[in-house]
Amino acid sequence: MDLDFLYAVMFSLFSASRGTYDYEPLIAGCVSYKTVFVPVKSTAIFQTFSSCSVSIKFIKIYPTYQRLFKFEVSSNESECKLNIYDYLLEDRVNISVLQVNNNKSEVKIELKDVNMNDNGTYMLLGSAQECFVLFIMKIEQEPGRALEENEPVKIHAHPLESVIKRSKSNATIVWLLNEISIDHSAYFIKQDGYLWISQVKKEFNGKSVTYRVIQDGTIIDVSYMLNVRYGPSFPLTLTPEITHYNLVSGDVMPDIICTAECNPPCHISWGKSNSGGLLSLDTVTTGDSGEYTCIATRAGGQTIERTITVFVSDDSSLAIEVLTYIVTIQVIVTLGLALCVVFICKRGRVVSCCFDKTKNPSQNAPGTCTNSTTIWL
Repeated sequence: MDLDFLYAVMFSLFSASRGTYDYEPLIAGCVSYKTVFVPVKSTAIFQTFSSCSVSIKFIKIYPTYQRLFKFEVSSNESECKLNIYDYLLEDRVNISVLQVNNNKSEVKIELKDVNMNDNGTYMLLGSAQECFVLFIMKIEQEPGRALEENEPVKIHAHPLESVIKRSKSNATIVWLLNEISIDHSAYFIKQDGYLWISQVKKEFNGKSVTYRVIQDGTIIDVSYMLNVRYGPSFPLTLTPEITHYNLVSGDVMPDIICTAECNPPCHISWGKSNSGGLLSLDTVTTGDSGEYTCIATRAGGQTIERTITVFVSDDSSLAIEVLTYIVTIQVIVTLGLALCVVFICKRGRVVSCCFDKTKNPSQNAPGTCTNSTTIWL
């Protein structure tokens, strides 16, 4: 009977009797311990040195015990004799051996297309007992739906600290927003594996949140693109920015473009006048007078409106109005002149002054006048 299989059965029975199991005693026997960080869907690489002509076993001990495969390291062959226990790994495992000298070889184990189920602690049993923590990096948003502007969001990186022994990982983990390091503040709250944004702004739309691991000078990133839903904001934008038009029948009304800042794009219409954001009345008549309302609606969001007023007068009525105005002015001017003449006549009178250049006027007899001059006052 295969001793590995017997060990697995005994270990499973022991674990079942306790309801769980403690894998720490197994890890305590490891001569080396390394954490391997790798993004989801990529390839994890486990490297070790082994004596030649040695059988190496690769097992998973946490969160569940699982025999994966074993292979032989030969001193005269570069290809390994691989015996896979888990058939799901047949197309995912590649092993290469580089012989360093007659007694030592460098072994590289590649686990392709890793997923979240591969997270955990692995043990390599060969010339020595080595342990690896495989940290599959993934980042997502909670809740998983699109964000609304001004809502909070939690960015969750997998896995959490409980999966990894930080004291043995020799790694630094940082959060970035569009490649700029995020400082811990009331606006951004950082915890292990989490980034809280208390209030998402529309400026964050399309920006990437990055969970970066720096280990032994190597940088491994996983990023998540923020999708923020926003708009339409009040007021809607009109081009040109005019809301009242006074025109004459036959004039050409300028086209008006109504736009709204929205994500996803808003549906914009001018009511029954136009199903798009362009209002084009062209040559207007009196029947075009009225109010026109631009309506912007975002799916699952709010609706914003903005109204313009158009007044179109008839050209013939305008001519009559102008003629009436001119006649009225003429009548007013004529009446004004007439009143002035009457006023002057009422105040005017004739005064006869008589005087003698050789005598004092006071010496003239009353009622008589010589050398007289008539003056109009």
